[in-house]
Amino acid sequence: MPPTGDDKTALPQLRAYLNDNIFPSGSAKPFWLTEWGFGSDGSTPADSQRGRSVAATRADLGDLCRQGRLKGAFWYVWNAPDKDSIYRDGRLMPSGKLVVAPMK
Repeated sequence: MPPTGDDKTALPQLRAYLNDNIFPSGSAKPFWLTEWGFGSDGSTPADSQRGRSVAATRADLGDLCRQGRLKGAFWYVWNAPDKDSIYRDGRLMPSGKLVVAPMK
C-alpha cells in the first residue's frame, strides 16, 4: 500500500513507492495506473488542498509518461455523492479539471 499523510511527507514517499514497486525502470512495456486519487470533504478549501496534491502527483506521473514507463492513469472515484469524487453539484471541481487534463 502506498504511504499516506500530509503532502510534505506523503508525496515524496509516494514517488519513491511508485518508482520502486509500481513502475520499475528498465521495463520493456509501459504500465497503467488504474486507481489513484485524494480524498476530499467536499468543501472548496479542501478541494484547494486536493488540487495541490493532484498537481504534484500529475507532475510525477507526467515524468513517468515522458519516460515511457506509464501509459495511462485513472482517478479512483469520478461521480458524486462519494466524498472523493471529482464532481460536486453536477460540475467538475477544480481538482477534477486537473485530473482530466492531458499530460504534456
